[in-house]
Amino acid sequence: MTDETAVDLDPTTFITVGAEGPPGERTFYLQAAQSQRVVSLIIEKEQAIALAASIDRLAVGVLRRDPSRAAALEAPAGNLDLLLPLQPLFRVAEMGIGVDEERGVFVLVAQDEPEEEGPGRRARFVATFAQMVALARQALHVAQQGRPTCPLCGRPMEPDGHFCPRANGHDHLRD
Repeated sequence: MTDETAVDLDPTTFITVGAEGPPGERTFYLQAAQSQRVVSLIIEKEQAIALAASIDRLAVGVLRRDPSRAAALEAPAGNLDLLLPLQPLFRVAEMGIGVDEERGVFVLVAQDEPEEEGPGRRARFVATFAQMVALARQALHVAQQGRPTCPLCGRPMEPDGHFCPRANGHDHLRD
């Protein structure tokens, strides 16, 4: 990971969520680019899912306030695979997202844990409505590619089963 403390990609030319590694051991990334500059951040699977939900919620609000923006909220088709090599800047501790209605963009801010001597590292990504709607779909798609979840307890299942508290402690095997 590098030591850069603040990144501001306004606007981004590319933004995505992806994962590397086998199911159960994947590392998730939030990645954005501006021209040739690529910024990769490590995130948790749950953060990817929460980000997708937040984008969807904000997009609904934009459409409710201004129905004429429907076309701007259509996700373009395209390759949203991670750009390699991956060189993460930091692990995200917190994310916040908002809408700049005047510019017609989403603003996503991610930061790591603050340090004792001052604020931690921060990344700010500004992307179009369409880019962020595509990011939300990609994030959910990537999150669903992992281990299947147990229908009883909702926990991830290993190929040979798992200990399921809802099955009275018995090992619940995949069908």
